[in-house]
Amino acid sequence: MKRALFLLAAGLSGALALVSCGSKSTDTRTFHGTVTRIADDQLLLTTSPGDTLVFGTTDLDSTTRADILPSDMVEVLATPTVTDGDTTYQAQTVLVQARSLTRAILGTWTEPIPGAVEGRQGIRFNEDGTAASVGMATLVFQRWSMPLTNTVVLGGESIGNGQTIAFSDTLTLTKLTADSLVLSRADGTAAWRLGRQE
Repeated sequence: MKRALFLLAAGLSGALALVSCGSKSTDTRTFHGTVTRIADDQLLLTTSPGDTLVFGTTDLDSTTRADILPSDMVEVLATPTVTDGDTTYQAQTVLVQARSLTRAILGTWTEPIPGAVEGRQGIRFNEDGTAASVGMATLVFQRWSMPLTNTVVLGGESIGNGQTIAFSDTLTLTKLTADSLVLSRADGTAAWRLGRQE
């Protein structure tokens, strides 16, 4: 009987040892921070202390993943898994608490054509990083990005006098409200004073 109990205890301790050497999921935890990147089934989050954490997003539905953009402030509910001393995180839910400026700038923005009695010109900012000109044939916007929260980079082609010249214009985001967008040059002068077009 004693021998049987000893063998049972030895078996249990061996099983526990095997579990401790493998993967171990711990309780779900909540994280807050700013999304720096979301792609390839991963979400990179910068927390307020400045730490960067990587979360797997395979457990999120496609609609939730598509609704998250870089610079969004989010709350992530995730399950940490410890494997051989290394911790990985799998996101269970992601709640967007504050939308990024990247999201706020999306859409069509126009201004009156200088010197014209009527007509408007402007820019359309698309979610996939492409851009389009509105009411302009010689200045063709093709792409845009926001590498910094107060910086907008516009790229495209300038067409005129039989030439097509590629350009990249870095502007400062001076103002952004629900219906007003001002982009300024390096010297502080306004390059665009735009209103949102519904």
